[in-house]
Amino acid sequence: TIDHGMLNLWRQESERRTLYLLDVRSPAEFEAGHLPGSVSAPGGQLVQGADDWIAVRDGRIALIDDTGVRANMTASWLKQMAHPHVAVLENALQGANLETGPAPLPVTPPTVPGVVVSDVLGREGEVTILDLSHSLTFYRGHAAGALWTLRSRLAEVLVMIPEDRPIVAMDDRAGALAAYAVADLQGMGRDDAVVLTGGLAAWRAGGGTVATGLEGMLTAMDDCYHLPAELVDDPAQADRDYIAWEVTLVDQLERDGLLTFSPLT
Repeated sequence: TIDHGMLNLWRQESERRTLYLLDVRSPAEFEAGHLPGSVSAPGGQLVQGADDWIAVRDGRIALIDDTGVRANMTASWLKQMAHPHVAVLENALQGANLETGPAPLPVTPPTVPGVVVSDVLGREGEVTILDLSHSLTFYRGHAAGALWTLRSRLAEVLVMIPEDRPIVAMDDRAGALAAYAVADLQGMGRDDAVVLTGGLAAWRAGGGTVATGLEGMLTAMDDCYHLPAELVDDPAQADRDYIAWEVTLVDQLERDGLLTFSPLT
């Protein structure tokens, strides 16, 4: 565990030693009040998808919650996952000046030309909508007719994109990631590239048609590891099936005669 004094020291050293300040409570609790500079990373999701939050293996990780219970449980798992510098912040929220609402973006996207949804609706056949979202987000819902790729592969897919149609780049992060892609595309000679302001959420709210599935993917879905249950028509039912299997696992072991320990009751 660390106290606020040690956290302040870690903050001061964060330019030379990466610091992750992760709030493991629910997103609703986070938005109701959180430490400035912290990021919402619900404990269960953090353990199952640590690479969504922790990019540097040897960085410092400080975990926050209201009682310490969830933070300690999450820290225990992260330690077992070979993250060596994990600490729980003692009395994390007591007497602290808290911020409300979602955390701001950690970086400021570049300033690039943009359009709003109403500028694109009805012109889908005249522009190329290029989606830079998480691949699973694209799979589950994207602008109809959109193409998908990773920002790191823009150079190799540019030959697959029609030259006579302006590029409208979008994402599931309100346009923040797409703005970087637009800057990259302009550097590659595509001065007609613009960002869709508000991203996927704005597209949905503006009445844009949403499609699902793999159609439109220009490159492999290898931006992250996908659980088998995520790539099915009904992921919620797949999750329920998994939980049902897990709950009855002890009974299955007993029937198999392989149980060599006493389960906790």
